[in-house]
Amino acid sequence: GTPIPFDIIEEEIRATHPFQVFKLRGMLAVSYFEKALYELPEEEVTADKIQSLADDIEKSIQGGFSPRPMLSVPHIVADEASCYYQGYTLAEMSVHQTRKYFKETYGYIVDNPNVGPTLTKAYWECGNSRPFLEIVKGLTGTELSDEAWTDALKESVEDKIKREKNE
Repeated sequence: GTPIPFDIIEEEIRATHPFQVFKLRGMLAVSYFEKALYELPEEEVTADKIQSLADDIEKSIQGGFSPRPMLSVPHIVADEASCYYQGYTLAEMSVHQTRKYFKETYGYIVDNPNVGPTLTKAYWECGNSRPFLEIVKGLTGTELSDEAWTDALKESVEDKIKREKNE
């Protein structure tokens, strides 16, 4: 097929990259709220206390109230989905770490014939027979870390555009 014109990619980077840290903060806020909620003594669990706790966590982690109020996150009120956001955060960390591994190992990811078989062997063949952290370390050679994700967040818009254009 025809590659996407780079000016469209550049426009997307300029429109979204400066705000990616808010996605991380939003994910962390849900996990920290759940932790704080589950640590509350039973006698302190009231509607007012829960609302106050949600507000405090949003302000301390996100710098203010989120466009999506904390208590509107369905995972918080559905017992079968409690603590899922921790998994989302760990999964996003592993994505960045895996991308870093492929870029360092092969130099590129898109249209790389090694990526699919490597992911199949390292991540998918084992199903859920191995712990997540062990799977990530098995492929990347390092413990799961925030380094690749935070490096991506720290990259300036201009540096990201330059790098993406070269890739």
